[in-house]
Formats: sequence, structure tokens, C-alpha cells
Amino acid sequence: MLKINKTELQQVYKLVNQPLLSIKDLRPAWLVIRNDLRNVVWKQQFETEGGYAGSGWEPLSDKYAAWKEKHYPGKPILQLTGQLKKSFTEDFRGSNGGYYQLLAPSFMEVGSDLKVGKYNLGLLHQTGTENMPARKVVELTSREHKLYPEIIVEYIYKSMDKG
Repeated sequence: MLKINKTELQQVYKLVNQPLLSIKDLRPAWLVIRNDLRNVVWKQQFETEGGYAGSGWEPLSDKYAAWKEKHYPGKPILQLTGQLKKSFTEDFRGSNGGYYQLLAPSFMEVGSDLKVGKYNLGLLHQTGTENMPARKVVELTSREHKLYPEIIVEYIYKSMDKG
């Protein structure tokens, strides 16, 4: 899950002359960022098996890779059933969770709350476990670190023009 809020956007303060706090509702900017995360970042993370924003996901263990190839031949890493990818890149929700978003006036949370049993599947892969290496879906590149504050600044300037 990715959470962005005003206090984490220090770059914005450097780019605008008026305080960010004068803008009461950043939801339109959050929506643009959310769309980029889903349609570019997370889609590319799955398509490149973590190569978009990192050096690629760790390969599967030999034992699990053999099992997966026998039962789910040709399926890429983190795409056993496709639900995890859908939960990050589409408005997918099943009985065990799926895409999650909270776009509030001053912060946003987006990601996946897909569960396997009592465990959040996205979080398990994001952080790894004692027996499984981390395979991060939520990872940003320099492109996003530059683009997302710019989206907010553009929204602030547009809001000031309307006011």
C-alpha cells in the first residue's frame, strides 16, 4: 500500500510560494497520481517482474518454481491466479479483498488489501517473510518522485487561478 500525505511532500513547499495548507482538498491531484500508479507503475512492475522500478524480483525457489510450473504453467512471478495483479491495476474486488483506495482531502492511500487467509498478500510480497524474499510492487522511480509533486503543484496553481 502506498500512502502519500501533505507532510511527505516537502518538494511541493519548495515549488510554490503559497502554503500548501491553503489548499483544502487535494483529491483531484490524488486521482491523477492514483491513475499513474495503476496504469503505469504497478502495471509495469508486474509486466517486468519488478524491473520497472527495481532490479527485478528474486526468482522463485526451485521447489516452488517446479510446483508452479506443474500446476500453473507459464504464469509469471506474483501472477499465480492473476488476482494480485488485478488488485493493483484494476477495480477488482473479490470476497477476499482487492483494489483499495482512500482519497481524502489531505492524503491518499492506494494499493491492495487482497487476503490469503488472514494475510494481506500484497504486503507479504512487499516486505517478504522469513521464507520468502521481498518482491516489491509498490516501488517508485525517479520519474514518480519528480512527477507526483509536479502534479500537486499544477493542481495548486489551477486552484489558485480559480479562487
